[in-house]
Amino acid sequence: MHAVDQAGSSTGWAVWIFALYAFYLSLCCTFFPFPTSGFVLLAASDLVASQTGMLEAGFARLAIVATLGAVSTGMANLNEYHILTYLLRFRRVARLRKTRVYRTAATWFATNPFWAIVMFSFIPISVDVVRWLAITYRYSRRRFFAAYVIGRWVRYALLATSAIWLSLSGWQIIAIQAVLACVVLARILVGFFRKLKEGRDCHDTPSEDAPSVVGDMGTA
Repeated sequence: MHAVDQAGSSTGWAVWIFALYAFYLSLCCTFFPFPTSGFVLLAASDLVASQTGMLEAGFARLAIVATLGAVSTGMANLNEYHILTYLLRFRRVARLRKTRVYRTAATWFATNPFWAIVMFSFIPISVDVVRWLAITYRYSRRRFFAAYVIGRWVRYALLATSAIWLSLSGWQIIAIQAVLACVVLARILVGFFRKLKEGRDCHDTPSEDAPSVVGDMGTA
């Protein structure tokens, strides 16, 4: 009886943990830029596995974490596809398609769109321009979803393998996520202060039409 209760408890924990894991990743997109790597590492860690009865099942753990995470992220990106498609109905946003930069990027994207999405979904970058390009290009939603599932499955599988092979603890995963968050924050701050400096330089530079100080003094 105790063994049955323990098995039921482990199954219940597994359902709750991975349901929350899938729900969280299904929200992570451009409109909700939450971190994902740390949660993938946590889901594959021994800490979670010990609560779900998957401590020794390394391959099963990897498959569940990578597959569930990839499908959930694909759903998040598909939601973003629908939102941005709706926004493109407005004139100001739709003007993006008429720019020279967009036409050049669309020409490049059209050569091999599926594998371009797969590649960029695998690479850990803070801003996925190809995703926006695919949406504005009105790429097939099914292929869009499939490409993201493939790319993210490989990325999440590598993260899960790292968590299992290195036996990462909860504190180690928190430290890794904190470092990643600091890197992203540093990039944002560098970009912000760079734009702020450029704005000051433009403001301090006198225009050609403005009278000089010497000229003003000479006419006094």
